[in-house]
Amino acid sequence: MRLLLTICLICFSSVTIGQNESLIEENRSNTSIFFSRFKVYQPIYFGLRKSNPYYHEACCDEDLLFSKFQLSFRYQIFDFFHDEELNSTLSFNVQYTQATFWDLESGSQPFFDNQYSGGVFVFYERIGGNNLSWVRRFDIETGYQHDSNGMAGLVNRYVNRFYFQTLFSWRIFNCSHFIVSPKIWLYAEKSSYNKDIEDYWGNGNLELTWRADFGLQIRTWTVLAENGTTFSGHVTFPLNKVWKPLNFYAMASYFHGNGETIHGYDQSFSGWTCGIAFTR
Repeated sequence: MRLLLTICLICFSSVTIGQNESLIEENRSNTSIFFSRFKVYQPIYFGLRKSNPYYHEACCDEDLLFSKFQLSFRYQIFDFFHDEELNSTLSFNVQYTQATFWDLESGSQPFFDNQYSGGVFVFYERIGGNNLSWVRRFDIETGYQHDSNGMAGLVNRYVNRFYFQTLFSWRIFNCSHFIVSPKIWLYAEKSSYNKDIEDYWGNGNLELTWRADFGLQIRTWTVLAENGTTFSGHVTFPLNKVWKPLNFYAMASYFHGNGETIHGYDQSFSGWTCGIAFTR
């Protein structure tokens, strides 16, 4: 009898262990699929700047040392279709981007300004496949985007927009890529405290990118609006070209124009930010 019970216990344990192993493998598979659908959306970086931030509540005549960092990702919820032969995908995505300004000199070292951006969009990657007769790559993105400073009351700023963006990429001189990406948008809703934001942010921008095979990348954004032109640039170079373990980029960015953040959408500013980028 004892022998029979022992055999039964051993069999039951073997089945249980097998089921647990199957569950573990299934969980690992699901986790792998979940994380594989996360993609970088806008550049992720951390930089330092020495200037007089107009949007700082404790702003003074002296320049302050502060940092600007940005986090950004998109999640591919589902694919409408994926063509393996053409390497082309039509997908539905959500995105989240946060830019934060951090005072490094004041006693409490506050995060004194934030811009939050979230949205949903349809993304058609590599329409027609790679190496088309007239362009190396062609993408289309269209969706709905919300921008806000996350505040309430008199300092509340937000705007909702519908947008449409295309991307064209060419191979030039057999040593670099040149990318042109125009974007247009229409305003769906605005806060009562930034009703004139269209005069500063305009209705579109032009993004240009040049990426050399040796690693250097120069990326610019230009906005034409009623109250002036806004220009920003982002220069990066992979540091693993200098030393292999450094898997990030040296970064220098420049901003000139109106509304670096939605909180100061109607204020002009010019300045450099230098630091490191984890994506670009």
